[in-house]
Amino acid sequence: MLSAPSTKHVSRRQPAAFEPLDLRLLARPLDFLLAEHYRLRAALAQLDWLARGSVGEARRKLARALARYFAEDYALHTADEETDFFPLLRLRCADDEAFLATLDTLTAEHSADDARLADVVTKLKALAEGPQRHDIPPEFAAEALAFIEVLRRHIAWENAVLLPVARGRLQSADLRRLAQKLAARRNVTLTAVARGGAARA
Repeated sequence: MLSAPSTKHVSRRQPAAFEPLDLRLLARPLDFLLAEHYRLRAALAQLDWLARGSVGEARRKLARALARYFAEDYALHTADEETDFFPLLRLRCADDEAFLATLDTLTAEHSADDARLADVVTKLKALAEGPQRHDIPPEFAAEALAFIEVLRRHIAWENAVLLPVARGRLQSADLRRLAQKLAARRNVTLTAVARGGAARA
């Protein structure tokens, strides 16, 4: 496990803290991935707040929104990285064994995160559908806070190490292909997004 480095359309049901991104940003795929990291950090901040109190209507609504975000949007983000972004980095950094080892570790962490995430999403749905007034179960709080810590460390590594390397190593053709892949995963084309202007994930 790595230690932290030093250094759809908008829905009223979703908290403003992690609103979907404007899909025009897909034309700059590395900026899009970075923006998704900030969006994930905002969602983790909301999950942290949720895990530290008793359940009322606000937390029930937030639990529903978070379950939807992690099951749908965050799943898209991990697919972006594992299917398209990481393979491009491996191709362009084949001569850097230390960097490839970092990618291997991050890939392994994604797999471990997926197992944790499935349980967190299930429990978020249970909170959203449960009684309006009760304490957050201690086991859920502990699990959620551990999940938050792991993902924050993961994001820090990607922002501090992967994205700077990508900006230096990926070629223009790589970035165009990556942008097309990210758009296709969201069932849009770059041309349509550019014409649509305000289209969102």
